[in-house]
Amino acid sequence: MPSKEYFKRFDAQINIFKCEKCDHFESNECMCENCRKNYRLEIKKICSNKEKIDLNTLVLEDRILLATFLQYCHVDSLHKDIGTFNEFYDDEFPAFFDETKYLEKLASKNIITISPNSDIDAFVMEEGLISAYYIGKVKWNVNVSTETIDTKYLLEFLKYPNYSLVTDSHDVNFMWREIVIYELIRLCKREMEEFKFNKINDEEDELYDLFVRLSEWLSPAQIYSLIWFSVRRADNQRTNNTWGNYKFHQVEFIIKNIEETAIQRHQKGKILNNYEYPYKTNKTLLTKIFFEQLLQKPDWFDTRIPSLEERKINKKIIFYENLKHKEKVNFNEDDVNVGYYYLTKFGIVIYDGNVKKLFSNEETLYKISKFIDKTDDIVDKDDEFYSNLDILFYIEGVYSLSYLMGMIIFLEQNNCCYYLPEEDEKEILWIEEKLSM
Repeated sequence: MPSKEYFKRFDAQINIFKCEKCDHFESNECMCENCRKNYRLEIKKICSNKEKIDLNTLVLEDRILLATFLQYCHVDSLHKDIGTFNEFYDDEFPAFFDETKYLEKLASKNIITISPNSDIDAFVMEEGLISAYYIGKVKWNVNVSTETIDTKYLLEFLKYPNYSLVTDSHDVNFMWREIVIYELIRLCKREMEEFKFNKINDEEDELYDLFVRLSEWLSPAQIYSLIWFSVRRADNQRTNNTWGNYKFHQVEFIIKNIEETAIQRHQKGKILNNYEYPYKTNKTLLTKIFFEQLLQKPDWFDTRIPSLEERKINKKIIFYENLKHKEKVNFNEDDVNVGYYYLTKFGIVIYDGNVKKLFSNEETLYKISKFIDKTDDIVDKDDEFYSNLDILFYIEGVYSLSYLMGMIIFLEQNNCCYYLPEEDEKEILWIEEKLSM
């Protein structure tokens, strides 16, 4: 029989919520027509009219995560709902290292927002209110806008990032390290699963710290060779029953083997071989976009991670920030007459039939001016656009990154001729090497 306490609670429920159609009380299960209507109104109320995020406020990580999301979900319009992530998810071809973590990052910043047209089943409803949602079941909208790029080019700009986004080496190196370390953790999990060791759960932080330490003096390919060898050595020790109590701490046993192998090889002066990235394992789409599309560095697995220098807010950074006010922001199609064009790591070169013009930002041109000789041409101090640099290209202005991206999209969309003259290659490589020092 119901207790007196139950009836007290039941009375309270009557005052809180009662379905007009089926008279239920505080039921999360009810899907009658009236309740579905109320749920839909609540979803639209919560998910509609989000304030747009300015594209210029997005940091490098935001841009790369968003590009990964857009490519993985095959987004072809910013004006339509994007299907649920579960519709596109393929365990063999992952987008991210941790789908939930990275989608929540984008959603928490309102870079992507939940579509009010998402299925009701994607939400957890309590007392007619949304208490949670399933991140893989909701539909999405891109919530980014800008005044500097025409909307018809914005999707391409967001979906396909390139080297022009690289403005801060610290941000690049930080993402470089994060992506490489999590790729190594994935490879370690794969090797352990192949030999039927316990799954990595809480020990992931220990692996992360280990690979960060090793990456100070080894390339990812060398670290993978340690993983490959150490897992097989641990398997032999397990087979011979010489691993003691580590059978209850199998992940720690693998970590111990990796550390010991690295130390032994180092003490004996043996150079670790570079193992290729295993062909049976697919890199995450995030990894491909960052290294192959953004940095154009396909040999990243054989390259040591760049050092992470502490970011200092100093006079040099403030100086570069002050330079930006000279930059032209809005790209206009009438600005260019294109015979052919090509891209470099320091800007866009367009041949208009007479001269090769270099379009770049102020900070990059300032750095170039420090190692390029000047001609004897007189330059007006008020309009110092680096036009007297003794360089292959004519420079008539300085341009913001959004302007340059708008130009790239225009060139690609209009199928302009891409051509890099062989005689230009030597100087381009020399400038790029000098800038990377």
